[in-house]
Amino acid sequence: AVKEGKIEKAEQIKEEIIKLDAKMNDLNLKKYNFTDPDARFMHVDNRNELGYNGQVVTDKNGLIIANNVVQNADDRNQLVPNLEATEENFGKLPENTKVIADAGFENGEQLEEADKKGFDLYIPGKNARPEARSKKFVKANFFYDEEKDVYICPENKILKNVGKYYKADQKRYMTRYLCSDCQSCSHFKECCSRTIKQKEIHGIPQDKLLNRIKMKLLSEEGKAIYKLRQETIER
Repeated sequence: AVKEGKIEKAEQIKEEIIKLDAKMNDLNLKKYNFTDPDARFMHVDNRNELGYNGQVVTDKNGLIIANNVVQNADDRNQLVPNLEATEENFGKLPENTKVIADAGFENGEQLEEADKKGFDLYIPGKNARPEARSKKFVKANFFYDEEKDVYICPENKILKNVGKYYKADQKRYMTRYLCSDCQSCSHFKECCSRTIKQKEIHGIPQDKLLNRIKMKLLSEEGKAIYKLRQETIER
């Protein structure tokens, strides 16, 4: 009877493990917390910790006007939900309401949706961060000429649009820009590599919008507007 009880207990444990494994697969989880099943691993202070991602929206005076807690480890998909939460609290916001957020909120699709809703966006790209811009030949340091649909590198060489391709893992079409005059450049080794003989830039469908936001942020007015983040949400 004791042996049968142990076998039955083992079968129950096995069944629970199978169910848990299926649940983790459905939720795309590699680890599971039995104490707080809804918690997710977040990267905090150079280490991973179980927790939640707190979202806060303030007005220009620093008054909290919307907040939420989400399981997503980053903020890339939180811009539109935060705007919707604000409008749920206060009604539809006026057209051209200025929206300021840090580079963690950069997401082409989210920015495009917010732009279509009429918001005036001041959100830098992740490649505009100082640590990224210090690398001279990253995309953020290439100037995009929207009228000619070309990129211009820091050495004034042209990267032309050579066509689109479908990126299956992102489920979207990308535009490929290619430079045909790299090997004569004195920065060839710094910009390209042994296997890549020509500089390539891969544009997302929202690149024109991202470029317009970038140019606003580079203006004196844009810099003053973005500085409001330090005086409100970060203070």
